[in-house]
Amino acid sequence: MSLAVSPGEVLGLIGPNGSGKTTLLNLIAGTIRPDAGRIHMAGEDVTRLPNHLRVRKRINRTFQLVRAPPNMPAIGTVMAGVLYGAGERVRFKDAGYEAAGLLGELNLLTKADRRFDQLTYIEQKRVELARPLATKPRAILLDEWLSGLSPSELEGGCSVVWSLAAQGIDGGARALPSRYRHECRIQDRGGTPRRRCCATPRSSALTWATTMLEIDGLDHAYGRHSALRDVPIRVRSDEVVAILGANGAGKTTLLNAVAGLLRPSAGSIRFRGNELMGLPAHRIVDQGIATVTEIRHLFGLMSVRENLTLGAFPRNARESTSEDFAYVFELFPHLAERQRQTVRTMSGGEQQMVAVGRALMARPSLLLLDEPSLGLAPLIAKELFAVLERVARKGDTSILLVEQNARRALKMADRGYLLALGRIVGEGSAKALAQDKAVAESYLGL
Repeated sequence: MSLAVSPGEVLGLIGPNGSGKTTLLNLIAGTIRPDAGRIHMAGEDVTRLPNHLRVRKRINRTFQLVRAPPNMPAIGTVMAGVLYGAGERVRFKDAGYEAAGLLGELNLLTKADRRFDQLTYIEQKRVELARPLATKPRAILLDEWLSGLSPSELEGGCSVVWSLAAQGIDGGARALPSRYRHECRIQDRGGTPRRRCCATPRSSALTWATTMLEIDGLDHAYGRHSALRDVPIRVRSDEVVAILGANGAGKTTLLNAVAGLLRPSAGSIRFRGNELMGLPAHRIVDQGIATVTEIRHLFGLMSVRENLTLGAFPRNARESTSEDFAYVFELFPHLAERQRQTVRTMSGGEQQMVAVGRALMARPSLLLLDEPSLGLAPLIAKELFAVLERVARKGDTSILLVEQNARRALKMADRGYLLALGRIVGEGSAKALAQDKAVAESYLGL
């Protein structure tokens, strides 16, 4: 058997059980030795190297059956990849930062200290991917990585695989089970050409006379793990902009950077012409930017009204608190009926209403929303988006939105950006993105 994988290419291996897919990956990874033939990586013969030394040559893999010490916490599993893959002395503390960054980008940071055998199957799969990624491979071998995932996770999995190749992992060899053959749409060979976005990676055709938010060259890293790389974003006045990307793409990191919840290592964030880099979060709120974070950060022992009152912290909102209460209660009548209720006794949907209402109490010119429908029942999510559309139509608040439901996000948005492993890989009008076949396959599940 002979094959070659070019830099940046995704190669799919398709065949029935017993056809030799996993055996081929084992040969490339060095788990078993070939009877004949040669294996070269970047021009170097690695045929005789054992598998642990091939990792140092930047070849790594996942396994068909997840493999990790059951009693080890998730962060320890990923740290093992950081420490070994470096090939050099790395401080234990720095390895922890980098592992936490990887877990954060895969939405697993809150589970970092949980034992591997206490994670759900989907969470174990993500840790299984984070560990080889921690070694910074140039070629990653994914053996039945999509097996056992739900349809929604399959959509994100395809985006992750494409992102790995797009952002510098030179060869992605995948062994696909026969029931997932439709996933070959993201491959260069073994299926149709890799997706091509209808938009260009950079925006130059639009005029930005009414630009409210300008982000240029934004970089951020967790330890040695790069979460954002040279990111450019524009949000105009009275515009809704959606950020689309798989788990681990850097969406939450981007919003946190704008909100001042972390300090990027490089780049510029300008709001109405004023530089925000280096400002603390409360000063950024004063500038007119409010954030609804993924985990809400409400004060559970306080009442609904008390939580909303805290939102009126900015100077421009303090004198209009009564008017703002009326506006929030008009949007969320249910909250008006429960003003004295302790927030921690409320449902997830009700708490999300409080979180959005608190942000609106600040009278923001720009509202940052991080996964507003996450964990909500479909009916509650639909009602929430109806409210957000009303806020957008009012015309005095722009919205930068990160949302797991890409179809719903594009329906609400004016424009969208595609984020892959920390880089902007495409952008365009929401209508154009929604109609683009490649985007629909990778983000909309069509």
